[in-house]
Amino acid sequence: MYTIRTYSMPQTVEEAAELCRKKAHTPLAGTLWTRLGNRRIGTAVDLSALPLRGIEETETGFTIGAMTTLRDVELDESLNEAYDGTFYEAVKDIVGVQLRNAATMGGAFGVALVFQM
Repeated sequence: MYTIRTYSMPQTVEEAAELCRKKAHTPLAGTLWTRLGNRRIGTAVDLSALPLRGIEETETGFTIGAMTTLRDVELDESLNEAYDGTFYEAVKDIVGVQLRNAATMGGAFGVALVFQM
């Protein structure tokens, strides 16, 4: 289990970015895996209130937000069509639909992703 000393829920991406620049601050993107760890966190920065969920197609590729679920990635037709089903294949066998609906890209992989075509 994680021990959190201070909790923060920023309301803007800019505020979250500023908080996460500090070494003792840890972003929380989903928290599905939190109970599996054993760690002390100075300040937890909860990203759940931010507009970070979604898959956006751009002129050069795709942007996947940190709060986008694995299920969102699995079912996104444009993303999977552009990459020949790679994302679908990568996540379809991860435990079950319930877990894929809860696990986020930021929580599972620790990043927001940008893919160029």
